[in-house]
Amino acid sequence: RGENESCMYHCFDPDTGDIGSGAFGSDDVGGTGSGDFGSGALFARPTLEPGKKYTLRLRASNNLGAGLWSQPGSFQTAAAPDQPQPLRRDNAINGLDEATSIQVAWDPSDAHGFAILAYELNIDGGIIHLDERAGVGATTYVLAGQVPGTTHIFAVRAANDYGWSAWSAPVNLSTAATAPTMN
Repeated sequence: RGENESCMYHCFDPDTGDIGSGAFGSDDVGGTGSGDFGSGALFARPTLEPGKKYTLRLRASNNLGAGLWSQPGSFQTAAAPDQPQPLRRDNAINGLDEATSIQVAWDPSDAHGFAILAYELNIDGGIIHLDERAGVGATTYVLAGQVPGTTHIFAVRAANDYGWSAWSAPVNLSTAATAPTMN
């Protein structure tokens, strides 16, 4: 490679438009001046949002001129999962005693192209950890052995390799009330 080589980039956000163009390389037009094309100067230019998809084009240039732009390539920045939607009552288990049990369900969080590794349920302030060994693909849980007619507060959050999401909004769900019996 020549003494004055550089690489130019153009980064495009499909939602809001152009977010940055620049250059980096051995002639120090935005780079480190070290001639190291892998110095990370590319990602120091535009401000990228976590968990967002972008399109990127590159082209090289030297003292003879600039080459053609590359075909657009897409990438997504890493981020913790999005905040889950609030949990909801689920009645998928036939025969579940609703006076002593509550089955909850939630929709999987957007993990930005990464696997969900765990969920945590907050039930009345106590945390239940559900990880991949416990079947994290399942997005339901049964709280059993409860007193009839009692209300419980539920929230959920998700984790991937980049951290935990925010907790979902809390939801109050109650076991069914039953009439007292005398023996």
